Amino acid sequence: MVHGKKFINEHSQYYQVLYKLYKTRDLDEWYVQKCRKRFELPGEFSTIKNVKKIKVQDNFLPSVHVYLELKEVSDNHSFSLFQEIQIVVSKIIPVYYINYVYKIKHHLVVGELGLGGAPQTFEMMEASDDVIEVMDKQGFIALDSEYDLKDTVFEWDELEGIDPVNRRLTLEDAVFIDILDLCD
Repeated sequence: MVHGKKFINEHSQYYQVLYKLYKTRDLDEWYVQKCRKRFELPGEFSTIKNVKKIKVQDNFLPSVHVYLELKEVSDNHSFSLFQEIQIVVSKIIPVYYINYVYKIKHHLVVGELGLGGAPQTFEMMEASDDVIEVMDKQGFIALDSEYDLKDTVFEWDELEGIDPVNRRLTLEDAVFIDILDLCD
């Protein structure tokens, strides 16, 4: 690994899972079962402040996407702000990451202006804090500035029978994307 804290070394049970999954290929059936299993959204998500709508995309993949649409902020005339929290959760090991998305509508802008970044409004900050609290209670670890999605899990020359993606197998590829092509 090259960035942030060494997530895999600190949490050796997760390294063992990834080792058996990618290096020795002992967990193919386990992987398929994990990918097929439906993600149970914690009930506390329904109590998160400022959330208007929750959408879960849970397909036959090693990760699930959760979209929290926040209530629209508007001046009722020419300006509207739409906010969304996008959470990507691994089914392989208990980790997740969050994206914050904003869309601005204004009479001077054709269409919508899309932006991303850190929480910038009170509503988004409050909802984000609630999401993190719920995920922490459920035992999930946030991949953010402390743990980096781009940490190297294995170099491609260490893995047999897997087509290389990017320059190395990153934590993001290993736990969120079906690089094993077992979910077809």
